[in-house]
Amino acid sequence: MNPRPEDFRMPLGEHLEELRRRLIVCLVAPLIFAAPALYFGKEIFAWLLRPIRSAMISAGLTGRIQLLSPTEPLVSYFKIALLVAVLVAAPIILWQLWKFIEPGLYAREKKFAYLLLPGSVVLLVAGVTFNYYIVFPLTLRMLIGFAQGMQPASSLTAPEGVATPADVLDGLVTIPRYEYDPPELKPGQFYFNTRALQLRTRGEDGRFYGLDAQVDSGFAQQYEIKAYLGMMMGMTLAFALAFQLPLILLLMGWIGIVDVGTLRHYRRHALLGCAVAAAILTPPDVVSQIALLIPLFLLYELGIVLLRLMPGARASAA
Repeated sequence: MNPRPEDFRMPLGEHLEELRRRLIVCLVAPLIFAAPALYFGKEIFAWLLRPIRSAMISAGLTGRIQLLSPTEPLVSYFKIALLVAVLVAAPIILWQLWKFIEPGLYAREKKFAYLLLPGSVVLLVAGVTFNYYIVFPLTLRMLIGFAQGMQPASSLTAPEGVATPADVLDGLVTIPRYEYDPPELKPGQFYFNTRALQLRTRGEDGRFYGLDAQVDSGFAQQYEIKAYLGMMMGMTLAFALAFQLPLILLLMGWIGIVDVGTLRHYRRHALLGCAVAAAILTPPDVVSQIALLIPLFLLYELGIVLLRLMPGARASAA
């Protein structure tokens, strides 16, 4: 005999006590993971800054990120660590939420949840990965390139017809170029680091000191870490939510709001809706909007396929 929600009725006090206990677990779980997140904070920060630094260096910039207040690095460090802790603890939080509402569901509703939850996690990871490795780097490179093309570089070369004396050219110093810091470099010796785009030397304290060199585009492109992380987290959240579209359509089909025929009939309207959603969820640039529009519409088609292969009646009997 299948259990029914009526079999699990309990007084209001017991409901509140169970809710309190599960909320405590949801609050404690991120705190437990916060300690290792803080310990590996440098590695996490380096991983988060990798897209912007790669995009800047490929555009001939130094990849240096601005800190506009003394407390900004500390605040950003703790914010990122807490966010990572919450993400890692998300399965525990979802499990506690599921165990709280599970007794109030019928067996058919539980089967729907067993099918939706794993798929939601897979699509969530796919959306975040797609944004980090493909869309976000393309967006950054497009925006940086656009800024470089807004104003022509200042020219300090000699006017036409004015020749540079040969003795001046002979007296120019040739600076060695290396991709990495040479360990045998002595204090006072200079070289150009082609990866960091810096003229560097070693100080008496053993540390390296550098002067930035970058492509002259008329603008000093150095980005604030707070604004960069906000943009990154916003796009990550947008792609994480957008990739849930197939399951949303599947759920709407199961409860009778739409069917396969309706979704096919309104395919053109769905394309327009995807374009509007991409324009709202991404920065105002064509690259990121198209990069979200295409997978969003493909996810709409995937929802149609899933609803055709697994209609509500078949899913409840699975």
